[in-house]
Amino acid sequence: MMKRLVFAVCLSGLSLSIQAQGWKDDFNQAEVFYRAKNYTKTLLFGEAAFKKYQEVEPKNVESQIAILRLLSGACYGKGQFAKGLAYVNNEIQLRGEQTDSAYCTALMKKSQFQKQLGKHDLALTSLLECHQLLAKHYKSKSSRLLECDFQIAIEYYLSDDLEKGSEWFKTSLHRAEEKKFFSSATIEAAYFYGLLNLEMNKNQEALKNFSNAIHWSEIGQRTKTFEYALVLNGLATARSFNHSFDEAEKFFQSAQTVCENAGGNDLDYYNTILACRAVNFLQLGEFHKAQTILGKIPPHHEGKLPALPLLDSALMYQASGDFEHSEALYQKALGLYHSDDKESLMAYAEINHNLAIMYLEKGDLPTALTQFAETRELIEKLYGYYHRKYVDVLNTMGFVYIKMQSWVEAEASFRQSFQILDKMLGKSDAERMAAMAGMTEVEKGKGNVEKTDFIPAGMIKAKLALLKQVHSY
Repeated sequence: MMKRLVFAVCLSGLSLSIQAQGWKDDFNQAEVFYRAKNYTKTLLFGEAAFKKYQEVEPKNVESQIAILRLLSGACYGKGQFAKGLAYVNNEIQLRGEQTDSAYCTALMKKSQFQKQLGKHDLALTSLLECHQLLAKHYKSKSSRLLECDFQIAIEYYLSDDLEKGSEWFKTSLHRAEEKKFFSSATIEAAYFYGLLNLEMNKNQEALKNFSNAIHWSEIGQRTKTFEYALVLNGLATARSFNHSFDEAEKFFQSAQTVCENAGGNDLDYYNTILACRAVNFLQLGEFHKAQTILGKIPPHHEGKLPALPLLDSALMYQASGDFEHSEALYQKALGLYHSDDKESLMAYAEINHNLAIMYLEKGDLPTALTQFAETRELIEKLYGYYHRKYVDVLNTMGFVYIKMQSWVEAEASFRQSFQILDKMLGKSDAERMAAMAGMTEVEKGKGNVEKTDFIPAGMIKAKLALLKQVHSY
């Protein structure tokens, strides 16, 4: 009887040993596939390893974390962000109260998944917690803390909190420059800071940011990377905003060449570069060249900005005065966004804003007002009343009413702008100045004084806002 018991115990131990070896084999195989960027098989073997491991050694936390980190990395590579976030949350839960460097790394990874899911408020919460923990263990100029701060600044920008974003960019980039820390993260931060300044109409500051990023790329010998192509594109966009279209074309062409040489032709950002270059050709009146560039963007491209080819074609026809074709393309672009998620609504609102401006140029003011009103409702749904975008649309509608000599409606629109601006946090100088200029025109109109025919040139601004969506998820 004793022999049978010993034999049974031995068999049980042998079974556990085989199971333990089984999870290790699966884990090792998953690592091989991960290095080969075969994320489907990484998940297949990684999930099998995790299941077997929990049956054998559920109390060994470190090995579980290693498997979870591999699984979350594979999910990110495969674009399964919700599933990957669940794995990261599991890792953080296993770490418990061990708020060490590894815990901060997990928080940073968590914020990346939340960003990809469009949950910028949650991503900010994760990053700010990470910042507080890192600040306890690292000096203000440490690379770990700087990289976290760069991401915080970027999230504020993508969340449309431009004032806070500007503060974080300014402080962190200054510290990075003092330390001479010019990593890819530093260059990325300078690029986004440039975009933020463009959106705040600080073109000279934007030029400085993009020029710094180019200089730092050259110092770090990063001039053959895709990130460098993005920075060149940013500088070109800033030149275009300053109406230096010929000079901008040189940088757009360089950005496209660097991206192609870096093998980035199949990425969304490559199509962004092409779209920006096409718009610049439109500004130069080079419609054929713009159409040629647009032809490089796949007609059924399903990336993060599927409407870009249609949008740029619509802009081209709009610039040439062919409003019939332009309207048809804008409507087609709007049809690509029919879901209620935040990113789709944001893109829909920006395209709808462009369409309204097209109706202004066409002289169809009643239809333009209808489109602007729809855009205003979408912005209210996305951001609420107290937002720069909402005020911008109100001001634009006010100027349309001026053009129609509807003084009462124009005055009401500008007064509503002032009421909102008085309650908004942060600076909104551009919007306040526009509202003041509008009220001046209303007073001139009431007094039968010759008024200025002013309609804000919002086409480029709307384009910038749409391009921003490629970075927001």
